[in-house]
Amino acid sequence: MSTETLTMTDVVPAPEASELAVAERSHSEGAAAEGRGNPPDSLPFSAADAASKPAHAPLDASTSEHTTLGLVDDLLRNHGRLLARIAAGEDLGGLARSLVLIIAVSAALFGAAMGAYRGGIQVLFAGIKLPAALLFTAALVTPAFAAMNAAARGRLDPRRDGAVMLTALAAASLLISGTAPLILLAGFWGVSYHDTVLLVVGSCGVGGLFGLGFFLRSVLRGAGLARLWVALGVGVVFAGVGSQMSWTLRPFLVRPRTVQAPFLRDLEGSFLDSVGTSVDSARGRFRREEAPLPELGPSNAPPMDYEHER
Repeated sequence: MSTETLTMTDVVPAPEASELAVAERSHSEGAAAEGRGNPPDSLPFSAADAASKPAHAPLDASTSEHTTLGLVDDLLRNHGRLLARIAAGEDLGGLARSLVLIIAVSAALFGAAMGAYRGGIQVLFAGIKLPAALLFTAALVTPAFAAMNAAARGRLDPRRDGAVMLTALAAASLLISGTAPLILLAGFWGVSYHDTVLLVVGSCGVGGLFGLGFFLRSVLRGAGLARLWVALGVGVVFAGVGSQMSWTLRPFLVRPRTVQAPFLRDLEGSFLDSVGTSVDSARGRFRREEAPLPELGPSNAPPMDYEHER
């Protein structure tokens, strides 16, 4: 019995040592597999699970804030997140593409609403020209903005400056497109041409102020009088270029007396002259040299009331 007991005692540890060796080898293989990206099933979570956690997740355009709809939401409600994204230089190329798309679609909707006042081919004309006016303005103003910003902060960063400019325009375009039903109702209710022009100018003004708010918030981040001068300088350049660009690509609304809607009209005066004329016309004061009347009848015909004719 004693001999058998000792023999069994000597034999029993052998399997335990073997199992320990197997366990250590399995653990080593598991660690090696984890280094190759294939974690063992015995771990509490896999490398794929760890990668899916927000703290370690790579920036991906498929996340909600990086989709076009998520960007629209940020443009309307969360400017701070957009500013942080631009400051970090996060996927500025993808951001610029999405912003151009938003500007094109929003401006096309508002342009088509203006064209619907006349109807016909003017719906297409205005829907093409308004996005072109905004995007051409951004292309012309962004170099000036980048140069002024470089002078103020000591370094040139055109990619971020271009993203700021496009973001401000996209925010303005979204808000302007929201007023398109007002323009459609003006045509449906028979509102006069000059009153409709003032409605369009007012809608664009409201949208422009909304985009300006984002632009100023971006430019004025941080202290320094130089940033204020940059904001003022770019504002003047943008107002001048944008208004003249829209004037050059007119008409968006077509005068009732126009027989055939042209794609472009001959240059005459400036945008500010046009606004002043529309204000006078809306108040019933017309200038004959700018809106000539049809030929009068026989010399003995009763005179027409030019002052109140529309």
